[in-house]
Amino acid sequence: MAKGFQKIIFGLMLGILITSFFNVGISLFMDEPEYSDYCNEREMAMPIDDQFKPAGSRDCEKKYNEVLGFYDRNAFFVLAIFGFALLIGGLFVNQFTLQVVFLFSGALNVISGVMRNLHDKLFVFIALGLLIAIGIYIIIKMVED
Repeated sequence: MAKGFQKIIFGLMLGILITSFFNVGISLFMDEPEYSDYCNEREMAMPIDDQFKPAGSRDCEKKYNEVLGFYDRNAFFVLAIFGFALLIGGLFVNQFTLQVVFLFSGALNVISGVMRNLHDKLFVFIALGLLIAIGIYIIIKMVED
């Protein structure tokens, strides 16, 4: 029993490392937009009619948020696709520790992708619905065989 517990803990820890690996890879290979590329300090501190503009009202901020949303959507695609592939892989691998690694890291990657793209809830809702439907279909086919 102690060995089984060790395998589960090892699998969970390796799953966390795999999720971290994918997130670091995204930040390394996909250039995240910088706020300063869209809004300079002068624009951020410029009062209008003796009052500062409220957050989100500047054109530069809108452009930045638009580009950031596109970046987050791409990150979601990467994490969701790899995460779902790991989940499916976890269903087919026979070794228990690898099952834990694949299933846990797959779930964490999908969750991580969702958390990065929560500002686009309809898109995430539809994408998750499709992933769930595909997953159910695969499980049904596995049970039939």
